[in-house]
Amino acid sequence: RVFELSCKSLKADIISLDLAHRLPFHLKTPLINAAIARGVHFEITYAPALRDASSRRVLFGNALALVRAARARNLLLSSAA
Repeated sequence: RVFELSCKSLKADIISLDLAHRLPFHLKTPLINAAIARGVHFEITYAPALRDASSRRVLFGNALALVRAARARNLLLSSAA
């Protein structure tokens, strides 16, 4: 519900999700497209992938789902340092 609200109407420039853990919701393309239309960017942080293999696997799966839903638009890659 919070993710839906942030994609549709909250005034934000960047949405950062903890992709190293399994998300409790699906990344739906209409929500992502609504956020992109408003100029919102999504942040993918790769620092958790450096810690252990299970976090790396979940992070790459979630990041792939985000890239597919966003069609590789409005994505930021950072270390979260």
